[in-house]
Amino acid sequence: MLDKRAFDAAIALKGSTQQEAARVMGINPATLSRKVKGESDFYRKEIEAFCAFYNVSPNIFFAELSA
Repeated sequence: MLDKRAFDAAIALKGSTQQEAARVMGINPATLSRKVKGESDFYRKEIEAFCAFYNVSPNIFFAELSA
């Protein structure tokens, strides 16, 4: 499950927006919104593009659910 705080922080630290993150990942902003909400899954190429551009670990896409 996506660590939304880390995802949003990576975008903010770069002075970016979720719309730009969608562009970087090669997807529509509405698609990114659905993926962030957990309604659909991220593809490997999207994760790789995000991590390369924002210089973060892919671990934020695989966060453990807390009880």
